[in-house]
Amino acid sequence: MTTRPMAGLVTVILAVIILSGAVFRLAEYAGDRSLWLDEAMLYRNVHTLPLSELAEGRLKGDQCAPAGFLLATRAVMAVAGDAEFALRFIPQCAGLALLGALAMLARRRLNRVGLATCLALAAWSWLLVYYSGEFKQYSLDALIAVLLFALGLGVLGRPFSARRAWGVGFAGLVALGFSQPALFMLAALGTAGLAGAWRRRCGSEAARWMLAGTAWVALFAIQMWMSYDSVLGNHALRAYHSELILSPWTWAQFTGAWQQGLWYTWTLATSAQDGWAWALVAAVGGWAAWRADRREVMLIGGTLGFTLAASLLGVYPLAPRLLLFLLPLFFWLAGRGMGWLAGLRQEKAELLAGVLAALLLWPMLRDSIAEARDPIHHEHLRPVLARVAAAARPGDVILMWGPTGPAFDYYWPRVAHAEVATDTLPVGPDKLVSPAEINALVAPLIAGHGRVWLVSTHDDQGASRDNLRALVQAIRQTHPQLTSAGTEQDTALALFFDPPPSRGPSGVDGGAAR
Repeated sequence: MTTRPMAGLVTVILAVIILSGAVFRLAEYAGDRSLWLDEAMLYRNVHTLPLSELAEGRLKGDQCAPAGFLLATRAVMAVAGDAEFALRFIPQCAGLALLGALAMLARRRLNRVGLATCLALAAWSWLLVYYSGEFKQYSLDALIAVLLFALGLGVLGRPFSARRAWGVGFAGLVALGFSQPALFMLAALGTAGLAGAWRRRCGSEAARWMLAGTAWVALFAIQMWMSYDSVLGNHALRAYHSELILSPWTWAQFTGAWQQGLWYTWTLATSAQDGWAWALVAAVGGWAAWRADRREVMLIGGTLGFTLAASLLGVYPLAPRLLLFLLPLFFWLAGRGMGWLAGLRQEKAELLAGVLAALLLWPMLRDSIAEARDPIHHEHLRPVLARVAAAARPGDVILMWGPTGPAFDYYWPRVAHAEVATDTLPVGPDKLVSPAEINALVAPLIAGHGRVWLVSTHDDQGASRDNLRALVQAIRQTHPQLTSAGTEQDTALALFFDPPPSRGPSGVDGGAAR
């Protein structure tokens, strides 16, 4: 029997977990990092496309996102403007709401060790924290997965009346409007509901499940048809994610996608070097859930199964951000597993399980604290452009590294600067370009300009590094004096080049660039 002091201690622990998870997300949100390429491209779509194209999901620039998320962001922009905080408002709200939704659900179904474990995993997982502060839909995917999981537990095993069928069907349609991977969760829910109706030999319930499933599939098919060129028919995205597609025909491709996709996501999410400890706890949780409530296993296992099937069909890569919606479900199983260990009829089993959970959770808490103190600034272009704007003079030309263009277009109008020419170099990081080709591209862009600026959000490896070096050499043929205008945490770079008679501008953070 739980004593009052122990119950009070448990309440305090749960409150600390939830509050710390909220603080970590708010710190990520307040980190004020610059928009990176994908965020800037998505902003360009939301900002420029008409509402009709947003509703259809027909995006440009190799972007894809659900219509509900796009339209909701457009509404926020209409009220709060288009600053980074406004763009990231919906993902931030989704990240905070996930903690509340998971806490309310787990409180009714898990014991106190399982509840604390499940909540701590969700609160301190670096992936969930990071994506709650990024202008993409993945944080919303995770929230909707939790809500659909709660919906499934609420309707499976109960009479599926016409009224309940209407409610579940409508909820599924709304979920699909805001989350593309919600289809996998709905497929698991519909399959489990239909199987239960057949097992009870209730034809009317089976018919209602089939009607709800037909409505979900129809809506998803319409969405994919309208956004085909942006999603399924996007050859650039398919090529980019090709190594993360499960291939049943090539063992190396299959194992590579599994390790670099699903397993890598798990190790990132749990801050584990190998992830085996938490995987074992989750496996125990799957067994314990099967004994306690098979609906949990059918929903979680079915969702994972349909996700893997989509990857086997070549339409869903196992990229970490695309698997974010699975993390709360896996954390639920880990909570089940740790709760089962705590419930063993052994002396001090609960204490030992709590200590084990604390030891396994410590790396996650440590990483979340580090991220809150010094958030990652991926492609942090804004401060670099501020320094460029302060030093640029009329007659200069600013050349942008190909992938830098969208973020440059977002930030450059927001800083006070002299009238200078700007141009985007048709050279990217993915394909090696010969020095002769780069010379031919650069020469007409810099002709007639006194000074040349090169702005890049760079990745110092492979073709990206070699192309950037060749580009620098091409500019130095006519503008040999090279100076750094500053870098920002090795994520953004600005260089300026003077012709021989000129001197570098004053007030620039100098130093010879390498």
